Amino acid sequence: MAKLLRIRDLHLRFPTFRGTVHALNGVDLTLGAGQILGLVGETGSGKSMTAYATVGLVPPPGRITSGVIEWNGRNLLRATDAELQRLRGQEISMIFQSPRTSLNPLFSIAQQFEIYQRAHGQAKGAAARAQAHGMLERVGIPDPRRVLRSYPHELSTGMCQRILIAMALSGRPRLLLADEPTTGIDVTLQAQILRLVRELVASQNTATLLITHDLGVVAEICDRVAVMYAGRIVEEGPVERIYGDPRHPYTQGLIASTLRVDEQKPIHIIPGVVPNLLVPPSACMFRERCPIAAATCAQLEPPIVEVSLGQHARCHFAADTGAFAAAERQRAQLAGVRPQDLTV
Repeated sequence: MAKLLRIRDLHLRFPTFRGTVHALNGVDLTLGAGQILGLVGETGSGKSMTAYATVGLVPPPGRITSGVIEWNGRNLLRATDAELQRLRGQEISMIFQSPRTSLNPLFSIAQQFEIYQRAHGQAKGAAARAQAHGMLERVGIPDPRRVLRSYPHELSTGMCQRILIAMALSGRPRLLLADEPTTGIDVTLQAQILRLVRELVASQNTATLLITHDLGVVAEICDRVAVMYAGRIVEEGPVERIYGDPRHPYTQGLIASTLRVDEQKPIHIIPGVVPNLLVPPSACMFRERCPIAAATCAQLEPPIVEVSLGQHARCHFAADTGAFAAAERQRAQLAGVRPQDLTV
């Protein structure tokens, strides 16, 4: 499989009056053609910043201090603004998380489609209008003619989100960065849009980075999943391996905290909060919330361990399959929960 996107040891900093925020701390990602990679983690873990950095849209005063972002063999960190502008929309498209701030309130949807298509060398005139109409139909928008005449404030948030998805897919990109693309959309339309993304991947061999909090969406559509915590990837691998045998305590906590209506068992809660990235913890970022943390975790950077073919975890105990289960049983006994009710 051709590797289109390679991110290596990426560091991103935001200077503030209180100090420097360490937003990304050595991110490593690889994405191949025709592959859908899910990027999951709590709010503030750096998922969106990774996508923004990839297309050169890091908001000021943020700056990339080191690392490599390689697209199709070329380091994008050395590209000019004009070169990045040509890439965006033609080869790389991004679906932003906030549709209200991504659409211009002064222009109709038809005008914004036209501006987008003109900027990225797509269809013009009648062909452009026909393409816009067809893409709105494909993302489940009823009466596309009326919607094209409308302004953003006349439409719901979910409708605006589908319009952004239609714009991003209209360019038939080689790389799609989708930041919570189904936010504010009901589950029926969510399934339709996910099918559309899969069709794009299958027909054009498009590489897709899907940023989401929904582990169900990842299980449904993704080939691989990367789990992000405090600005770094803590575990990555095939979806079936990560979900079936997670080896980082944070990944285990995320999966255990997922509510399933067909199961009668306590919901697992990850204690504590994401660390303050103004003063990030030494060595292991997760150690203050980890049920199996030891003295080593405060002294040494956790190694990246290959626990199975294609599955890697950044943890001192990634090879110890029983450590997390033992810690959970001990905590459950203190909380008065029966061992047979545990998910591990």
